[in-house]
Amino acid sequence: MKSKYAFTLIELLVVIAIIAILAALLFPVFARAREKANQTASLSNVRQLGTGLLLYANDADSCFPLETDEPPINGGHSNIKTYDMQILPYVKNLAIFKSPSDGIPRYNEDVWDGQLNNKKLNRSYTITNQLVTQASVNKGGGNDSNTGILGVNDSSVERPSETIGLSEVWPINPDGQCDNVVGAFAGATLLGCDTWKLAGRDPKDHSQDFAPCAGMFAPPNQPTRGYFGRGGYAFIDGHATYFAYNQVRNNDWAFYKLTK
Repeated sequence: MKSKYAFTLIELLVVIAIIAILAALLFPVFARAREKANQTASLSNVRQLGTGLLLYANDADSCFPLETDEPPINGGHSNIKTYDMQILPYVKNLAIFKSPSDGIPRYNEDVWDGQLNNKKLNRSYTITNQLVTQASVNKGGGNDSNTGILGVNDSSVERPSETIGLSEVWPINPDGQCDNVVGAFAGATLLGCDTWKLAGRDPKDHSQDFAPCAGMFAPPNQPTRGYFGRGGYAFIDGHATYFAYNQVRNNDWAFYKLTK
């Protein structure tokens, strides 16, 4: 006679408890692996966009994009042709303007190309414009003309491998939205005191504040989340890497300066 065996209630509960413990242990591992994969994809995006900048400059007498005042196309409403629209023919893919973990809602910004109207496409990477630095403050204030590649000839960049051209920037405004929209003027460039937006900056750590821009460093404006407290950066020589905030903040924003 064959005997029949069935789990007792206690045995079943033990098995369920073991599975729950294993799931609790493995979930952070899976989450970290997913975040690492997204970071790798984001770094690939910013690297490809950096290559697009170089290809553009190669066809534009060695000059990087300058936001130009041009009549909009396809029923657009903005006269500003932003850098992303200028390098799009060289990258041929709107998807790479979005960082994989950037799911922040976008404003309905006016765009230069009407085909993008109401799409609110995420632009997670921003070209470098002139920033406020301590050096510029010491000279009387304003933006530092020794920073930013917007419209600059690549011969003006002393050390291309140490000069940032594109930064990962998708900050959260007080209403929970971001204004970095593909084809729209707002948020297209990292300008002035916008360094509060860079990934890894801790809004509660005031030792990171930069005095002339201190008013921009406080909540509820939140910086780009990034990946593991870091953001992606593309350099003028074509390579890309991930940096923590204090690395790009170091030496008075040295990585953003054209001459070192």
